[in-house]
Amino acid sequence: MGGVWALFTRSLRLDARDRWTHGLRLATLLIGYWALWNAQSQMRWYGAPGLRFFEMLVVLNAWLIFIAGMGYFSSTISEEKEENTLGLMLMTGLSPLGLLIGKGGGRFIQAAILILLQIPLALLAITLGGITLQQVYASVVTLIALLFCVGNVAVLWSVLCRTTRAASMAMIVTAVTYGLTAGLCEVIYRQWTRFGRVAPFWRTLCESFCFRRIAFLFQSSGSPNVISPCEIAFFVMGSACFVLSWALFGWAVRQPDTAPVTRAWWLLRSPKYRLVSPGRVWPMAIAWKELFFTLGGWQQLAMKAAGYAALMVLVFAFWLILERGSDRLRHAQEVCVICFSLAMAFEGALLASRVFSDEIRQQTWSTLYLTPLSMGELIVVKWAAVYVGLIPVVFFDFVAIVSSRQGIRNFVDILDDAMFWGIVGMFIACAHLAAVFSLYVRWGAVPLGAGVVWLSFAMMMVIGQPGMHERVAGTVAVFASFFTCAMAHVWIYNRLQQLAAQ
Repeated sequence: MGGVWALFTRSLRLDARDRWTHGLRLATLLIGYWALWNAQSQMRWYGAPGLRFFEMLVVLNAWLIFIAGMGYFSSTISEEKEENTLGLMLMTGLSPLGLLIGKGGGRFIQAAILILLQIPLALLAITLGGITLQQVYASVVTLIALLFCVGNVAVLWSVLCRTTRAASMAMIVTAVTYGLTAGLCEVIYRQWTRFGRVAPFWRTLCESFCFRRIAFLFQSSGSPNVISPCEIAFFVMGSACFVLSWALFGWAVRQPDTAPVTRAWWLLRSPKYRLVSPGRVWPMAIAWKELFFTLGGWQQLAMKAAGYAALMVLVFAFWLILERGSDRLRHAQEVCVICFSLAMAFEGALLASRVFSDEIRQQTWSTLYLTPLSMGELIVVKWAAVYVGLIPVVFFDFVAIVSSRQGIRNFVDILDDAMFWGIVGMFIACAHLAAVFSLYVRWGAVPLGAGVVWLSFAMMMVIGQPGMHERVAGTVAVFASFFTCAMAHVWIYNRLQQLAAQ
């Protein structure tokens, strides 16, 4: 037990001394103060400013918890695998249970502190009007339960996956699956409510999702219970994931890799898998390496295409079954376009964060810089090869747009909208900032880039309200995004030169 306590104390001390921890705490408090200022500045246009401030605070914390699960918690065990220190820690006599408590418990405490620090801000919402003290207490319990569940799910993936990147991707897939399942259950619940028959089990299942619970907390006349089926479900799922992490720990780390590779799992080195091997090196060796080892080769592109095709079929089938109106095909098409566009933006930012991360982590960038190619040629070749991975999602997004004449007309009309180009510019700026942050941090480059871009846009909209027109806001977003991209190019170039000189 002494070793567990020593590891737990060490984890807390390291996190307390980390400047990123203090920066995250400061950013969280500043965002909370910004939300308070936003609610106060709009008191003359909206009623119950305290409720509006409370909504922004709770939703912000919920998003931060999911982002922390994708980066902060998903590296709990996998970072020890990557640094080849997991075997040494086990040789000290620490049991898997002690290692999970010592590593994961410290991170849970640090994240819980960020939530508890905002209780005074939430109490200010009561003075602004619109909420009660019971809602504040219930929201804190809900966020702590959500943090417990997300943290343990991320720790489970950290135990099962070889690298932090794989654990983060698994956590992202889990979060998306959770959101889609919650949306599907809510749609079925509303359809059953329309006919006047809802099974008690289904009502309890819908109430166990965080979206419905948070929406109920925002009801100005509500007096929610501190403990609800949502919190119980979170604690049960979190405990189950922790037990699974403990049970599967020995199996997952039975053969720790001393030098993890970045190739996809199907690019195996066994002779019987020659059909899916990367083959001979191309004349453009860097492009060959990025395509087959960073992206996973043509096999991964085919799997992406199959996944996006299945998503399109599911969306159309879902809308054709649930809707009976004449606009159901148009609604299904719009949903497909939105899903594929968001997937394109996310995948573009993710690929941008992976362009240079492998060379920096494995300390091979200085060797790569010694090749006859110049710095600019290296950057262009790596970016062009990596962004081949966007071909499947771009193709299916195009198919969804041109699948009907009305879709083509809507797309042509939206090209004249300045806000559309502003959103496109922000997505491009997010990818560039993700590439910049990937040169400094080991994980979390995509959430950091997205947070900087969208928080800046939100602050611009708040400061300009209510006088800023939508066209003006879109134009400002376009120019700000292009300026950000230009500065990111200069920053990446200088940073890579510094890393090459080390």
